Amino acid sequence: PFEMRTRHLLLSLVALLFMAACGSSQKAQAPKTEAPKQGRELTEEERINMQYMYVNALKEKMLGNYDKAGEFFAQCIRIDGTNYAAMYELAQIYRQNKKYSEALFFAESASQGDPSNTWYRLFYADLLMDVRKLPEAEKQFQKLYQDNPDRIEFGFSYAGTLLMNNKTQEAIKVYDDIESKTGINT
Repeated sequence: PFEMRTRHLLLSLVALLFMAACGSSQKAQAPKTEAPKQGRELTEEERINMQYMYVNALKEKMLGNYDKAGEFFAQCIRIDGTNYAAMYELAQIYRQNKKYSEALFFAESASQGDPSNTWYRLFYADLLMDVRKLPEAEKQFQKLYQDNPDRIEFGFSYAGTLLMNNKTQEAIKVYDDIESKTGINT
């Protein structure tokens, strides 16, 4: 739990630094879901306000004030509908509070909005497993493994979802692929 919390904190801080480094000249990309500020550049005031909200959200999350943190992350998304880091963080809070429908919405939005972010995609796939949406989880792990063939853990997750979906022969092929990369362990 401590290592996971530390990892999430570091990821959040990296995202914050990235947002600060982007400056006001960065154009917002069109999000996959409706957002009030889509398709236009944020004003300097909006960008500063969003960064303020994001920092406060992270602070509240670190202090264990998840409801307050969630409110701040939601405000970030209202300001910038392409703030995938805030969507990811909000999805984590909803997951923790067992609000799976909301968690899935924001996790999927972050994952689709920034498909290059492996953490968003992995979180979404894990969340799909939590709610037993096994066919969808299988697709997500398959894509993660295809995009990251050296990440053996993605291969194991993909094979596991194949087995849960009663696709034994396909799972064996994935395990064979993993074995060809790692060798036989006895």
